[in-house]
Amino acid sequence: MSDRQKGLVDALKFVVPKAEIRFCARHIWANFKLTWSGQVYKEAFWTAARALTQADFDKAMEGMKFLSKEAYAYLRAIPAQHWSMHAFGKQAKSNMLLNNICESFNAVIREARDKPILTHMEWMRRYVMKRMYEKREGVKKYNEEYMPYVDKSLKWAIDESRFCKFIGSSLNVYEVDFHGEQVVVNIEARTCDCNHWQLTGGTVAAYVDEVYSKAKYVLAYEPVVAPIPGQKLWEKTGLPEPLPPAERVMPGRPKSKKRRKEPGEDDGKGSLATTKELARTPQWPPTPKSKGGRPQKSTAWAKEARQIAEKRKATKEGYLRCTGSTSNIQHSAVTTDGQANGTQQSVVRDHELFN
Repeated sequence: MSDRQKGLVDALKFVVPKAEIRFCARHIWANFKLTWSGQVYKEAFWTAARALTQADFDKAMEGMKFLSKEAYAYLRAIPAQHWSMHAFGKQAKSNMLLNNICESFNAVIREARDKPILTHMEWMRRYVMKRMYEKREGVKKYNEEYMPYVDKSLKWAIDESRFCKFIGSSLNVYEVDFHGEQVVVNIEARTCDCNHWQLTGGTVAAYVDEVYSKAKYVLAYEPVVAPIPGQKLWEKTGLPEPLPPAERVMPGRPKSKKRRKEPGEDDGKGSLATTKELARTPQWPPTPKSKGGRPQKSTAWAKEARQIAEKRKATKEGYLRCTGSTSNIQHSAVTTDGQANGTQQSVVRDHELFN
């Protein structure tokens, strides 16, 4: 399972020529929707990717051709055995469409990526040794014949069997009607025309493929990674120790250590920390960028300030018309004996207020 990075497909053909190669459907869709986006194209693409039979795949591709001949040609150029369920090999007993296993592995080794080669390999060895040990010890507490994944699949099959109507043809061959689809099931050969049995290894308790059994699980984690002593106890070879390469500053802006995400991978969802921060901080409407100079006359603050200034000016002008000039007010504010007159005091206070 790969994301079709440049050179990776050719390398897999050279290194593991007999292995079944699948392409991650999510990465294909991420590139596909750059040109043909929308819910209709999305449903048509995933219908073709999840098609279990050739007839279902052809029907889905005809729908894609009706939407866009260019989109149809784009998907036809990718071999169906790499991205559509109906063309997958039957030996793997898996209908997986996404490379979640690779993404999980990359997330685990993130801590060791930037370490020197010896430290990196030692970290990987210790991680694999610990994981193999934990899996061997954990499966000892499990007493069922098949692993938990099979139990979930069997529960789903039991619920869906309510909609199955079958007619026996011979001892092990049946004609089954399921949601309007008519298929032939051969219990002895462990095949079904819907292709689901061959892909996943079966959903009937007595006919589940042994690859999902506890015995096979134990066998997968049976190899033991041997412990080794610390570096100071390693055998001396007498050869000079390898030195790290000289540090060199590369031109351009430093790249982020985070993985570059595909378009639409986030779907507008931020991290948990960002979500909490946004919930804690009130979101005010954005303030328009100021162009400098005097404040705009149309803002609410400017209008209110202008109204107050006009009101004060009108009040002052009316007061002066009734009492005379400013010099007369200041001249008569105090009597000859130093005692302030009540009327004159109020005049002085009003004068100071308006000035």
